[in-house]
Amino acid sequence: MEDPGNNQIRKLFEELREDDRESAPSFAHVLEGRPARSSPLLSVPVRVAAVLAGLALLVVSFWAVQTLTETPREVAALSAWRAPTDFLLVLPGSELLGQPQILEGQFSAWGFTPAEPGADAETGSRKQKEEPEKR
Repeated sequence: MEDPGNNQIRKLFEELREDDRESAPSFAHVLEGRPARSSPLLSVPVRVAAVLAGLALLVVSFWAVQTLTETPREVAALSAWRAPTDFLLVLPGSELLGQPQILEGQFSAWGFTPAEPGADAETGSRKQKEEPEKR
C-alpha cells in the first residue's frame, strides 16, 4: 500500500527533471567548453600602467617608512626630561631593592664551596666525558 502523498511527490520530481532536461545544455556542448578569447585578458598599455603604478606605490611606501622611522628632535628632548618631583620616589631603603648581592665570599666563610655547572652533586667534582670504546 502506497501513500498518495508519495505519488504526488514523485510526479513533481519527474516534472522538475523534465524542466531541467529542457533547459540544460547538451553534454557535447559542455565538453566543447568556452571558445578561446581572440584578445589577451589585458592589453599592453594596461599592463604597463599597472606595473608603473605598482612601482610608484613601492617607492612611496619606502619613502614613508624612512621618514616615519627618524626620531624628531622634540621626541629626543622629551626622553631626557625628568620630573621635578622625582626625588619623592626615592625612599629610605630603596638601595636594598636594587641589584641582588652575590654571596660567593659568604659560602667559603661557612666552609661551603658552590658547585660548578656540570659538577657531580655528591662529590663536587666535574664529571669526565666518557669516550666511546675503540675496537
